[in-house]
Amino acid sequence: MSNTTSLNDEYCFQRIIPRIIGILLFCVFAAIVFPIKSISQDSIIEINGFRNLRYIDTLVRYQLTETGTIKDDEIPSKLSFSNFLPSQISRNLPASWIEKELFLKFTLANDTDLPRTVSFYPGTYFTHIRIFKAKPGATNSTFQELKDSILPEKNIDGYHPISMQPNEKAVFFARLRFLRSSQNTLVPIIMRADYIDKHKAVAIVRRADLDIVTYIASGMMLMMIIYSLAAFIQNSNKEYLYYALYAFFTGLLLFLISFLGTSLNKFNFFYIEYLDLMILCASVFYYQAFTRTFLDTKNNHPFLEKVFKIGQGLNITMMIIYSIIYF
Repeated sequence: MSNTTSLNDEYCFQRIIPRIIGILLFCVFAAIVFPIKSISQDSIIEINGFRNLRYIDTLVRYQLTETGTIKDDEIPSKLSFSNFLPSQISRNLPASWIEKELFLKFTLANDTDLPRTVSFYPGTYFTHIRIFKAKPGATNSTFQELKDSILPEKNIDGYHPISMQPNEKAVFFARLRFLRSSQNTLVPIIMRADYIDKHKAVAIVRRADLDIVTYIASGMMLMMIIYSLAAFIQNSNKEYLYYALYAFFTGLLLFLISFLGTSLNKFNFFYIEYLDLMILCASVFYYQAFTRTFLDTKNNHPFLEKVFKIGQGLNITMMIIYSIIYF
């Protein structure tokens, strides 16, 4: 028995262990001669590899900076783009990103023998979008802004065309500034140019239920406005005028939510950032005025009169402060 055990030990030392050492040495040698590519290497997005669109949030590198601190020609040299976009960024955009400037970097390749045009859609809402293009391996020397190669009268708000030559590979940089809103989303997409209209239609369909509710509510407010104005003309009671103004601003707020929808134009940006809050404050102000007049708080409820006056004063103060900050 002891002889058998010693023979097995001797076999292990003479045959198995040298083989293990040889395999380890081979792995070390192979790693030195043929280094494994880093998993953090930029992913190449084949524009012929999808049918209509492709979400590229997991394939895009990003960098956040303070607004205006980086010049255009400094983007490829001063920004490291060391990280990919966080997972689930399309569902949960950090509030701390809103006041910063966002830079994206991704690589596209046209693996066909024909020129192709695709569109880059970053999401909503961005007040400033600029696209830059460079050749791989020579980004600093070939870095240039990409001009939209599309007729200016065509409505492509938010969609930025990218034209590529046959068998071309290029690195693209996007410079983005967020709208100051809680409704922002970051959903970078590459899509076919002829799919833009359908993508817009899908966004409209998703808002259909909300639009139905807001339009019905706006219609109800319109009937209340007509009734209140008619009562004011007949009786000259200020409470009806105040209620008509309250209904007008409330209905206007609801109507513009659906009428403007996801349109990416300057007025919609102004509405989302500033005007909607002003309309809401005006609606609250006139409802407080209506309540004061209807209840005759000046004569019947002195305490409520003071509360409503303080509320109206705070409302106006908030509107002034926000206007100063915004402008």
